[in-house]
Amino acid sequence: MVEIHPNPPLRKGGFWVTSDPQGQAQCMVKEARWVAKQHNTQLENPCPSVFDALHHLANKKQAHLCMHGNYDRKNPIASGLQLQGKTDTQPAIKLPLWTCTQLPSTLDIIILSACESNLTGQQTEGLLTPIGIGPSLAAAGVKTVVGTLWSCNGLAALCFNYYFYKIAQQNPQMPWHIVAANARKALKQMGQEDLENIATEFNLDDKNPCYELLDQLASTALFIPPFEDFSYWACFSVLGNVQRQQN
Repeated sequence: MVEIHPNPPLRKGGFWVTSDPQGQAQCMVKEARWVAKQHNTQLENPCPSVFDALHHLANKKQAHLCMHGNYDRKNPIASGLQLQGKTDTQPAIKLPLWTCTQLPSTLDIIILSACESNLTGQQTEGLLTPIGIGPSLAAAGVKTVVGTLWSCNGLAALCFNYYFYKIAQQNPQMPWHIVAANARKALKQMGQEDLENIATEFNLDDKNPCYELLDQLASTALFIPPFEDFSYWACFSVLGNVQRQQN
């Protein structure tokens, strides 16, 4: 007889944070590790399977996902997130958009640090309404979704989320859309000293691929804010309930 050892059950409630381990150059792993530390939890890197991701979406209270997002303009329902990029030994693990609607979600808030994650569009022939990754999660029951409206710079996403969490922690009554607005403003106004503080906070050095993004911006930060252009800071948006959930 073959003895089966089941995986330990996934706990309900709490905070879920995961990242695509192939996203080193886009700062995904550094961002996710920092977020996990802020919430005294473990980084799930990578997420074991699509089924585990669906379980977390259906049972956790908060989540932060650092990964590639794709919005398919010709077929929006084919959009999705990439839990893990392709490696030499295994194919990519993708979380298709339609799977997010199959189970009701208990999440109070999810931060989608992924490209085009809050984007919707009009190319929705045969559908009742425009659809996207964030809106689909909101339809499944997620109360608040923080995401992006276009492809975002990985270092800009890391910095935005740094300010987002710091501002949220310092202002526990502040509505989510105001937290996001203040984080966008802080990102837009960053200077060289702020970049140096980020490098220290996230333990970025020249051995980490993410450091190359920071190093490219550091020289320009002497003269102009590196994220001053709207394409860096304006993509971060909030949809759903903007009021904070009281625990």
